[in-house]
Amino acid sequence: MYAEEFPIVDGSITAALIDEEYCLSYVMPNCRIRLSTLSGRQRAVHEGLGDYAMCTVPEDPPGTFLGLQVDTSYHVFIEQEEAQLKRDQERMRAAALQMEGAADPNAPAPLTRADGHVMESCSCIYGNPCMDEYGCKDWNSRFAVALKNGWKGF
Repeated sequence: MYAEEFPIVDGSITAALIDEEYCLSYVMPNCRIRLSTLSGRQRAVHEGLGDYAMCTVPEDPPGTFLGLQVDTSYHVFIEQEEAQLKRDQERMRAAALQMEGAADPNAPAPLTRADGHVMESCSCIYGNPCMDEYGCKDWNSRFAVALKNGWKGF
């Protein structure tokens, strides 16, 4: 969370000055830097209601924020370039499908126990002690195995 104070001159500040401090366009090239008097959650509510005018500080020309007051908090948010946003969403969609196993049609179905519960694999090797002995590779040493693999203990 950043809480820098920026110089407001004649009720104005530029997106370039904010970008110089936060390097937003370095992380998200061609993004549009915006200001709001609303926090992220408050802004989302107003955007959901279609009240966009209340969500942003006026700009004229674009990138020069107007009507700012000294000793007032403003929230910086960015709008990603449309083409890059679509590429990122497609990449995340593909990653989510792969994590679900949907990308591999040959992935085996989850094993179930006689009581209907899904058998889980051993999590000790990933640093979390198993909670179910049926999927654990070394139930009696699960805490030691988990510690060896990064578990911090209780």
